[in-house]
Amino acid sequence: MSLPNNGAFDLTAVYDTQFYGTGLPLITSVVTIDGSSSDIYRSNDDGTPDFRILAVDSDGDLTLRDTTISNGSVEENYYGGGGIFSRGALTVEGSTITDNYAYLGGGIDAVQATIIDSVISDNVAYPGDVSSPVGGGINAETLIVENSTISHNTAFEGGGIYAHEATISGSRIVDNVANYDYGAEGGGIKASMLTLTDSVVADNTAAGGDAGSGRGGGIHMNNGTISGSTIMGNVADSGHHYSPLPVAGQGGGIYAAGPV
Repeated sequence: MSLPNNGAFDLTAVYDTQFYGTGLPLITSVVTIDGSSSDIYRSNDDGTPDFRILAVDSDGDLTLRDTTISNGSVEENYYGGGGIFSRGALTVEGSTITDNYAYLGGGIDAVQATIIDSVISDNVAYPGDVSSPVGGGINAETLIVENSTISHNTAFEGGGIYAHEATISGSRIVDNVANYDYGAEGGGIKASMLTLTDSVVADNTAAGGDAGSGRGGGIHMNNGTISGSTIMGNVADSGHHYSPLPVAGQGGGIYAAGPV
């Protein structure tokens, strides 16, 4: 499927409701969208309901190329992915996912996702009735990121990325924030297993609060490998732990729970 050059697609209504509300038809097969520098976005007009832009079912396989996805919003706590929700296979190439909102994965919520030559920025995972929204930019079980920028995203945990297993190479994880009153974890990245190669993790923050201090300003990980990379300018803020005196944050650059 090829979109017209520099097209602008202003979505005003929910098209599919299988995973809460989605503005475009549910992807249930192998689909490639070549955006040709097009923008697909949820309308800013008054009265526009909340919905994400794209959803992929468990039998779907979506490749999104050269497209900007923005302004998606999912209020329902059970489903995430303000921009894209995927229970199948997802590949994002040369695209921008920006200014989306959801409880899990403000930009993208996926079982398995590959992000190549793309920008994931200014997305927010915000609290609903449940207390710990994760993955401001991306929430994924298995994640591959190549030559991409993950920046200015916000969540309680994993401001930029929250993943069980993440493999990141040649990328920039910068200026993301994890902010949680009980002590945020992973301003840039929170991953159980992380392989980080030839990348920059910089100027991310794990904030502290009245009930806990931050851990892993740049990276919060259980185990994995870091090579050829720069970790700089990250902050794990102090918190109060219900005490009048602050308690220092842990791991301004890296907080490692196991062998790294």
